[in-house]
Amino acid sequence: TTTEKVLSGRQSFKCITQNGSSGELIFKPNQDRREVTYKYSGNGYYEYLKRVKMTKTYANNTLSFILNDIIQNFAEPNTRIIYNPTLIEPPSITIKDFEIENKDLLKTMERLLGIANYDYKNIQYRAGVDENRHFFFQSVSTDVTYSFFEGFQYQNPDVKEDLKKVINQVTIYRTKSGSSDVEEVTSVNDADSQAKYGLKSKNLTIPIFLDTQSAIKIAQFIIEKNKEPLLSVNVKSLETLNIPYPIDFRQN
Repeated sequence: TTTEKVLSGRQSFKCITQNGSSGELIFKPNQDRREVTYKYSGNGYYEYLKRVKMTKTYANNTLSFILNDIIQNFAEPNTRIIYNPTLIEPPSITIKDFEIENKDLLKTMERLLGIANYDYKNIQYRAGVDENRHFFFQSVSTDVTYSFFEGFQYQNPDVKEDLKKVINQVTIYRTKSGSSDVEEVTSVNDADSQAKYGLKSKNLTIPIFLDTQSAIKIAQFIIEKNKEPLLSVNVKSLETLNIPYPIDFRQN
């Protein structure tokens, strides 16, 4: 972030971003400068991960193990970031082979975020450093903080059911080493949904480093979230100003 500020006399700044992460002032003018407006810039502590490079190979380790090892043994000793294992809560995924060769920790963290968010439709993960300089790796909250009820806050909603997005079978494929070809691994099914809506299939291609059990968990998650038709509600004349997100619409 770069901000222009008119200075008058002695000034003190604390840079805080919208998500609560703190930063440091990395440029300030000399006291004998005479410009009316000065520029100051700051980077959040998360950017400190760029300063550290590592080389290591992980084989058949959980995502949690890899994250804890990187932050505890590489990030904390070489940056001002603090390791707090209670704030590292990734999904349960086992990685067959994960190689890091002279890569900075920020790029490595982006790769691990990509693995955590791989085809998880409704749960997304984020990483960062909080105002106490503690590293965190956690899911984005989807807790409902406010509800509207038919007959109270809105009337006569237009409810539609979309069968096109139903998924009740996921066929898993894995990429082959050194090739663009794929091979079938297994299929995951929901018999009840198939009986009600017919076979609604989706193909899931996983990278070679992801183990089969983790891929099955992802497929089960996809089916659990999509085995029933998606409902959409069109509501008119509803005031949502100052209502916190996310919102849950419920019918009586």
